Amino acid sequence: MVGDRLTFYVPGDPVAKGRGRAVRTASGRPRVFTPTKTVRWEDWIALNAERALATRTGTFDEGAVAIEIIVNVRRPISRPKKYVWPDKRPDLDNYIKAVLDGLQKAGVWRDDAQVVRIAAIKQYATGDRRPGIQIDIRAIAS
Repeated sequence: MVGDRLTFYVPGDPVAKGRGRAVRTASGRPRVFTPTKTVRWEDWIALNAERALATRTGTFDEGAVAIEIIVNVRRPISRPKKYVWPDKRPDLDNYIKAVLDGLQKAGVWRDDAQVVRIAAIKQYATGDRRPGIQIDIRAIAS
């Protein structure tokens, strides 16, 4: 439904999507797995999304979706306050991937191909901004 919106906050130190790791099984075949830290963060996003979904009726099963993501990362002690933006790794796009995968796990939408617009910011968690991720999802006209 156009105009539908879901907004929620995922508290905690954000984790960017880690690269898949390949190992050989006993039979010699390669197996790719996602790092445990990434899986736990995606599960935490999914749990918070499920809690937010419980307060409304329905999901974003049909149509185009826009999402706004604000990533609040903890400022390292070694980083002087004159630096306003966290311009070091991890990359913003890897945070976005973890968020989209966590939302997919929660069943927020049928397919993340429905996401047609993404706005994202990576900033330091200062003042009243706690470490975590603010997520705002909206259904938009196709």
